[in-house]
Amino acid sequence: MADNSVSPFKLIRPTYSEAEIAETPWIIIELRIYDALALAVDYPDASDSSIASAAQDLNLLFPPNRPENLSTSGDLEDPASFLWEFWDVIAKVVLELPHNHPSQEQLIRLIETLRDLPDPVEIELNLWGTYKIWADLPILGPVFREALDRTDSEVINVNLEAFLARATRAGISNFSWLGLLSLHWALEVEPDDRAKAYEEQGPILDAQIPRALRWLEIAGKKLYEEVLVERFKDAGYATGGTWKVSRGFSKARWDHWKLRFGQVAVDTQPSEPTKELSRKALHRMVEIETLHGH
Repeated sequence: MADNSVSPFKLIRPTYSEAEIAETPWIIIELRIYDALALAVDYPDASDSSIASAAQDLNLLFPPNRPENLSTSGDLEDPASFLWEFWDVIAKVVLELPHNHPSQEQLIRLIETLRDLPDPVEIELNLWGTYKIWADLPILGPVFREALDRTDSEVINVNLEAFLARATRAGISNFSWLGLLSLHWALEVEPDDRAKAYEEQGPILDAQIPRALRWLEIAGKKLYEEVLVERFKDAGYATGGTWKVSRGFSKARWDHWKLRFGQVAVDTQPSEPTKELSRKALHRMVEIETLHGH
């Protein structure tokens, strides 16, 4: 049942001239992808049945699965090229989905439904290797990594990062390293209190603490699982700053983050809303530990 307090969302398809469509047959497939996505993400119109229908529609657009009545006048795309363009369309849609809107969860459900379609078929993707369609969701990770690299708006980054946290929680693709970076930037990048930059720490905390909390709220349990196995301990993610004990996720680092959230909550530099978010983050971390029996 839709929440009447949540704003409706309607996906807007790009528009093209007849000349553009005639020149680039792929556009017809792109628009069909948008039509299928709209079935899943439009709010409050989307339902379980419409999400299932959208997954079937998208499956039929994959070149080896595409029936003649859906074919364009051009040759079928190379499967790897199709997948790159396909996930790129979805990445563009994610940028439009507000970080706290149900449409983000609906898109996650669509990708899960697509992944779980019966009878996955192995296919050789040029330069990528052999994958199962759609069980392996091939090329999704690289496309979204590229999307992260090219975003230049704080609002867009928030939407994309929230979606990647949801994808991590759902096991669609593991972007927990981005959660690690968000906590690192919020809690471990701190100038010396004698430096001029220390005076700007308040606005930095105001910007970074909400991002760290968002990761804990959406995918905190997954991050804690990474803590327990010390994920990325041999990688170069989130190095530098005030934390110099170990790399990657660790219980010691998790405990340090709890300590830092407690310090930010009583610091004089951040705004009162940021202090409250820090208290909320600390509470969430304790809650996650309790769920794991720790």
